[in-house]
Amino acid sequence: MLNPVLISYHYLRKSKPLCCVFDEMRKRNVTELMVDSGAFSAKHIGAEIDLNTYNDFAQRCEDTGPVWNWVMLDVIGDSDQTLKNLDITVSRGLQPMPVLTADMSLDRAKDLCDINRSMCVAGGTDRYPGWKPTLMRRYWDAYEATDRKGLLHGLGFVNYPESFQCPLTSCDSTAFINGQRFGSVHTYNASRGWGSAYQWSEVVKKGSAGLPIELAEFVKRCGVRDFSDRQYIMAPGKDRGGSGGAFNTLSCTWAYMMTAQAARRHGLLIFLAASNAVPLVSMAVLSKLGATDGSFFPYEECQKEVARLSSALKRDAKSGAVALVDCMEEGCARISNRHLASRGVPPVATSLRPSRVLGYQPQASVPHSR
Repeated sequence: MLNPVLISYHYLRKSKPLCCVFDEMRKRNVTELMVDSGAFSAKHIGAEIDLNTYNDFAQRCEDTGPVWNWVMLDVIGDSDQTLKNLDITVSRGLQPMPVLTADMSLDRAKDLCDINRSMCVAGGTDRYPGWKPTLMRRYWDAYEATDRKGLLHGLGFVNYPESFQCPLTSCDSTAFINGQRFGSVHTYNASRGWGSAYQWSEVVKKGSAGLPIELAEFVKRCGVRDFSDRQYIMAPGKDRGGSGGAFNTLSCTWAYMMTAQAARRHGLLIFLAASNAVPLVSMAVLSKLGATDGSFFPYEECQKEVARLSSALKRDAKSGAVALVDCMEEGCARISNRHLASRGVPPVATSLRPSRVLGYQPQASVPHSR
């Protein structure tokens, strides 16, 4: 399979290309595909998601094509309403991933686990003094509260090494689309099994002499020649807000794929949270061309294929989605043969992690005012 992907209903309802790709991916089951309501994203732009409409959508997903899991419609900062939404959803015979919101008592964790062992723990997008140890403690407390039966998903929590030091089965992040959003460039450190992000504004000013050694070697191998050429890279200072260049987008997706493959071998699924079809196009191309087999990707070759698939999606969303998932299926064979089957990796969904891969021991909770 390809690397796991999370797509939110909030974005699906706004983008026909993304919706067509989503449907085609479900039909052919090319990867673990997780569905989120998009409550967090919707709240930040003042949009609303109707519970009944979302549940209708989830029902169609359950009836017409496989998804790895789908998340209930929670209400940020309102545990009472979240539980009411859950009751309504379950009364329809649906089985969502419940959400233990940041303000919800841990006493509820066992009840949520009884509905679905695969459950979400919110809080990964909050930032306050001491947020990491506090959230990590909450993951451990929630896991213990389910009698160690919960398959926990950390919403918005992808961090190194902390994600490996918690009893998580899966997690997700939008950080891997920051190349497209903010013009950052990502590399991958094989010794850590994790990606590294670089902001590009100073690099554009200084040229190749301004790059760290790791990054300079990476972009050279990828075939980037002119650091000021906007077809390669766009600086976040000018383009912040959704217009990273082609190399930005490809590098972030490539680093995500490498990171997710390494994490899978440790029993952790890392989901790429995609808000449009752009990173899915990049993922399809990189996997098809075998770019995740080495320490770099051939930029020029990848970009030509990205342009072809992107044009196909713009001309006709349905046929473009078919072409895109055709490309994904070619990549599936390469990845599963070279990275998964040969290493005998067990199915992640059946592996209970507490993972003490890096020897983490839970600390006392850190009080905060949230």
